[in-house]
Amino acid sequence: MIVIPIQKVEAEILKNIASHFVMREGTDYGAVETPFEEKVNQVLSQLHKGEALLTFDLASESMNIVYAKDAKHLVENYEIPTENQEPRQESRQESLIKAQARKSHQRYEDEDQS
Repeated sequence: MIVIPIQKVEAEILKNIASHFVMREGTDYGAVETPFEEKVNQVLSQLHKGEALLTFDLASESMNIVYAKDAKHLVENYEIPTENQEPRQESRQESLIKAQARKSHQRYEDEDQS
């Protein structure tokens, strides 16, 4: 698995990934039911704060969201991102991941419209 920098994912795609994660996980927040949109916003907030990471598994070609503290043993290239990092050239692997994210986004939209 590799970490996908969320800054490289379009906001709408990231929101769809978070929405799918919330639906898939069947999250439970205790005695009071939390509205779906609020759960999605909580996941997005954790991603933006670096508390959660967006990952991509090359073998299964699937994305997941994991807690950052649990990521070190799950991902090959885990580095704590810093806001002041110099921009670098996008690798072929990152280009492939972005293409997969767009395909997944389209699949989610197609499922929502059915």
